[in-house]
Amino acid sequence: TSTAHAAVDLQRGDVIEAYMIREEISWLSPVDHARSIQPVDLVDSAMKRTVNAGHQLTRRDVGERTLVRRGDSVLVRHRVGLLAIALEAIAQEDASEGETIKMLRSANSRRRNGRTFMATVTGPGEAIVK
Repeated sequence: TSTAHAAVDLQRGDVIEAYMIREEISWLSPVDHARSIQPVDLVDSAMKRTVNAGHQLTRRDVGERTLVRRGDSVLVRHRVGLLAIALEAIAQEDASEGETIKMLRSANSRRRNGRTFMATVTGPGEAIVK
């Protein structure tokens, strides 16, 4: 099984980049296999706890992958009956899929510039208003 190991010391809150992890092939028990995480799934995830270089990373070591970062331009959609309205907004905080965060209406929108609202992240650079 392909497992991910810390290539460097990782601190709680660090956002994982490709150079920070290395892949190793090893045999895992069924319990350990369920806890393991693929190296490709780690990039852009945030560390939940501090680990030393060489530590095998598991699901309990990392948080959800960050899909939207503070300051990113986000396409926000809202369904009203049979209509779908879309506008561009600026994320005011980092978020993973399913998290609801504050957005700032983009300056290139025609009305209500500078107003904030809440939206739920659905993918990279995308959100919906419920």
